[in-house]
Amino acid sequence: KLPYKIKIFLWLLELNVVLTKENMVRRKWVGDPSCYFCSEVETTDHLFFTCSVAMVIWGIVGHCFGTNNIPQNIQQYKRWIKKLPRGDLLYNLGFAAICWALWKCGNRACFDRKIIKNPAKVIIHACALMSYLASLYNVISRRRF
Repeated sequence: KLPYKIKIFLWLLELNVVLTKENMVRRKWVGDPSCYFCSEVETTDHLFFTCSVAMVIWGIVGHCFGTNNIPQNIQQYKRWIKKLPRGDLLYNLGFAAICWALWKCGNRACFDRKIIKNPAKVIIHACALMSYLASLYNVISRRRF
C-alpha cells in the first residue's frame, strides 16, 4: 500500500540507480559530487546508510529495537531485519519512510538550499510518513504491528 512514487523510488534504490550525485557524474553531470550532509562523495550507500546523518538515524532505529549494529547497505538491512522481532511488513514500511525522508531532505538541501541542522528533522519526516502510510492499511493488517 505504498504510493507508486515511493515504490518506484525503492525499486530504483535497490537497483542503485537513484540519481545520487555519483550516478549523475556517471551521466556526464559536471556539478559537485559532495553530499549535502557531510561533504563526502554522495553514493547510494553513502546517502542512505554511511553518511553521518544516516548513521545517526539508523543508530536510533537500531537502539529502539535493541541492537547496536546498523546496516551499511540494502543487503545488510535485509539481513538485519530478519534478526529483529515483529515481521518484515513493519520494517519495510520503516525502511521506505527513512529512505524517502533522507531523499527528500537531501533534495531540499540541493534545490531549496535548506540544509538540515539536526538528524531529528529526518526522523520527524519519516515518522510523519510512517503514520500516513500506516493509515493506508486496514484494521486487520494494523493488528500485526
